[in-house]
Amino acid sequence: MTKNSFNYEDEPQGAESFFEISCDKRTRRFLDSIENIKGLRILEIGVGQGQFLKKVSQYRPELKFHGVDISAAAIEILKRNTKISGDFQVAEAESLPFPDDYFDAVVMIDVLEHIIDPIKALEEINRVLNPKGIFHLYFPCENEPYTFDSLLRSSRISALSNFTRDNFGHLHHLSQKEIKAAISRVFEIKDLTYSTHWVSQMLHISTLYIPKVLIAKLFPGAPWQFRDASFSGEKKNLTIIQKYIYMAKWLWGAVVLLPTALVYELEAVILKKVSLGAQGLHFTCIKK
Repeated sequence: MTKNSFNYEDEPQGAESFFEISCDKRTRRFLDSIENIKGLRILEIGVGQGQFLKKVSQYRPELKFHGVDISAAAIEILKRNTKISGDFQVAEAESLPFPDDYFDAVVMIDVLEHIIDPIKALEEINRVLNPKGIFHLYFPCENEPYTFDSLLRSSRISALSNFTRDNFGHLHHLSQKEIKAAISRVFEIKDLTYSTHWVSQMLHISTLYIPKVLIAKLFPGAPWQFRDASFSGEKKNLTIIQKYIYMAKWLWGAVVLLPTALVYELEAVILKKVSLGAQGLHFTCIKK
């Protein structure tokens, strides 16, 4: 069984970035999947610091939010966030602390690839989802032929070939066919759309992968807030150096990351039903 050595306590995931598109492709496609369901009790697995649920809450504030994450640090940060309220606790996806048929919707965004036993996690989701519920999943297919991640993983550039494993803790690199087969073992796939095609992949590498590799080399030991261009909480009483870093990240976000994100969204709209070259898959599933 694959072991995940990534330290989620030192690098809690799901932080708020220096810019946010409030209804990005992942948020929009999840909202579409639950559009006709009212009074939802919703669970996010891998909730992190709550970035995704905070976006969802802007459009569906009546939802009853629950979230689990393996990182105690992330859950502690989330519980201090006054912008979103709910029941958030430390738990593993393979062993959820909830009764059978408890949730109207379960969502998992960029998480299944981190989990040691994905099938067991899917079976647990099936257990806690009520018979009429919706399971929504986003998965990055890093083993899809001819995608940039697939090419990098087979390259001799070690810093990039192992990038998602070393920097994000991705354990499973699957193709579209492989992830569809895994999900179909447990759920019926009701709807499937695509995103992160070649243009987005190229921009992702140039604006995320390469800068993070360079930062790791130039600033060894830099905190995760600096590497990930995320908010670091309280911004008062910053040192002069911290203020310059903070300003530089805002400039990077405005000049580089925001235009890049807009391209991501445009491509995702145009190529929503095109599987060729797509690395991002958005599944809406129901119980069999």
